[in-house]
Amino acid sequence: MSGRGPADHHILGDNTSTATHVLLCALIFVLATPSFNPMLVTMEVLGVPPLAVSTASLLLLAHTVLGDLSTCVFYSVRTFMHSILSIFFRKIEVVGAENIPVRGPIIFTGNHSNQFVDGIQVLCHARHRVGFLIAEKSYNTPIVGHLAKLVGCMPVKRPQDAAAKGAGKLVGLAKAVAALQAVPPGEPSQGPSATVRGVGTKFKSQIAPGDKVRMRGSDSAYKVLSVSSDQELELAPLPKAPFPKAPLPADEPETAAAAQPETKEARKEARKEATEEATEAAAAQPVEASQAEAGAEASRLRGDEGDVAVEFDVLGRVDQAAVFSKVLSFLAWGKCLGIFPEGGSSDRSWFSPGELLTLKPGVAIIVLEALRQHKLTVPVVPVGMQYFDGDKFRGRCVIEFGPPILTPPEVVDEYLRDKEKVGGTGAKATTKLLELIEDGMRGCLVHASSVEDLELMYMFRRLYSRDIRLTAPQKQDLNRRFALWYNSYYLPREAQEGAVPLDLAKLKTDLGMYMMNLKLLGLKDYQIRHLEFVSPTRVVGTILHLVVVLLVSAVPSILLNLPMGLYARIVANKHMAVALAGSNVKVEARDVRLSKMITTCMAGVPMLWLAYAAAMLLAGVSLKHTALYLFWCPFFSYLAVIATEAGMVDLRDLKPLMLRLMVNEKEMDRLVDQRKALQAEVRKMVRKYGPETGELYSAQLGSTPQQNNLAHAAGFGKAGVSKGKPPAGGDLAPPPGGAKPPRAR
Repeated sequence: MSGRGPADHHILGDNTSTATHVLLCALIFVLATPSFNPMLVTMEVLGVPPLAVSTASLLLLAHTVLGDLSTCVFYSVRTFMHSILSIFFRKIEVVGAENIPVRGPIIFTGNHSNQFVDGIQVLCHARHRVGFLIAEKSYNTPIVGHLAKLVGCMPVKRPQDAAAKGAGKLVGLAKAVAALQAVPPGEPSQGPSATVRGVGTKFKSQIAPGDKVRMRGSDSAYKVLSVSSDQELELAPLPKAPFPKAPLPADEPETAAAAQPETKEARKEARKEATEEATEAAAAQPVEASQAEAGAEASRLRGDEGDVAVEFDVLGRVDQAAVFSKVLSFLAWGKCLGIFPEGGSSDRSWFSPGELLTLKPGVAIIVLEALRQHKLTVPVVPVGMQYFDGDKFRGRCVIEFGPPILTPPEVVDEYLRDKEKVGGTGAKATTKLLELIEDGMRGCLVHASSVEDLELMYMFRRLYSRDIRLTAPQKQDLNRRFALWYNSYYLPREAQEGAVPLDLAKLKTDLGMYMMNLKLLGLKDYQIRHLEFVSPTRVVGTILHLVVVLLVSAVPSILLNLPMGLYARIVANKHMAVALAGSNVKVEARDVRLSKMITTCMAGVPMLWLAYAAAMLLAGVSLKHTALYLFWCPFFSYLAVIATEAGMVDLRDLKPLMLRLMVNEKEMDRLVDQRKALQAEVRKMVRKYGPETGELYSAQLGSTPQQNNLAHAAGFGKAGVSKGKPPAGGDLAPPPGGAKPPRAR
């Protein structure tokens, strides 16, 4: 019923193979049967005492670990984090791992939409020992900070983490903000300054040029150009595109994407302004940077007609030269660095899939300075992570590594020439490299203007593929091609009245109706495609499997996992509210939820098990049996998670059958017929309108200039360029002779 092959229906769930089951069972059998244990049999034949062999092996192990302790610790932590991901995610698909260079140094740059989970994903799947830049505040946080130290992360001090309350109040900040907002595009970064006065302030002793000030409770900060007196200073705008306070009103037609620069030119201007500020500081950006370093909040400042006196914070200037030097030395040793150039984690891409915040230029500066100071060419590997129910337990993630980005020679030459000049910052060259990095990151994501559009694209891909299982690269390939077509071909025509062909408009309407019917019945598309072929034997087998896995998982789930799982959800929901109140770039703060659940469980689950052990000892259970219980706790806890997930899959498989037998058989048959008709119609539309998109339809993706032009026309840079292999057959186009398009395999 589920569409899984016989070899995939396992007690440990769909993600384990037959080979894994065979090896696991064989290992347990050998360890549990002394007469079949090859080591014990060999020692018995040779007359060697087992104690001597075990002692020698322990000494060798200790010598190996102590000889390279940092490496052993790193890979131990990575193995542990792999187990954490396998518990909290039901499926993680890795695409493009072959794009990662075999040797370092390498810089991995990823989108940042799930706080600490993003770093764990890169750490576990990058095939290299990666050290990250991380905010000093997070570096000193329990659990997260401890793990960061173990894997070799480098802390970066942020001004906002050491903000101090300013004496007195600022007056005229609203007018200053208005003046800063009036800076026309293309003006020099220093722009027009704005004078701010103080009441009871001590500017001379508290503030120095280069520091920043912000209204208390706001994330928007402004750099101080000069301090005239204790009651007067000059401000200059920070080079940061403003973002509206989230969440957006429910009745507004705009989405969160409206907060971002909508065109490539706007993004380029934002990058240019940010680069000029960052090159002056020559500082790398942290993993968990400020949620917003600037932005206009004049509406919060103006109040009444006149000037308003407001309390303020002082953000002292931080010299990042030491960190910057450490990063360059880190790369010079051939090591790999992880950076999230957006600066801070945000959940905006959860509502506008594939969207990025304005990138900080630190990564581009690092690459160019490594070339200038160490003659070191460092490839940048873009990473795209897209989550599905990523804030919930047992969600899904697709992580894609794009082709490495090498700095073009002309950009290097321009940077070196500019740096040789007096006062030269290399800002133009840095902006060009940052643009390439941003295009690479966008190329690792599937873009949509809304979650609903993304669901529509995925449904289009599922129907087009004719229910044939696709590999992760093939699915990502098709998803991106359909997304690029939808964004660059369909949406522009939809914005023009009568420009969308009637058959395409009808297809979209029919797809929407089909998806709505599925939601009303609480079903998924994959459940419908197997209703036509129902095997009584398979049904009985599924029910028996369900009973077995639920019996296996019931006790350990209730005792070992459930109490801490419920507590972690409560803590995470409270943390979301705090994070949302302290940020002006988050929509619902869903990006912090799973990270908080993970850290809570990492601390709480062992404490729960130890509490049970203490209760056992108090109840008179022997120390030996209590220790045995603690030894098996992790295994049974993990088994409960996987077995419960397998049981949930069985329940989902049985649901459409129960609906067919007990509710409305005709309705289920109608859905099956509707799906067949949509499959045929989708492929018909692809054959009819695909050739209009040129090489996007017919050629190997990412290999032609025309596709890049299509991507730029869609407003995504090179977002539509796929890095994976296309489905079998080479493209979406029909072969010569008018035959049907090849099946995706």
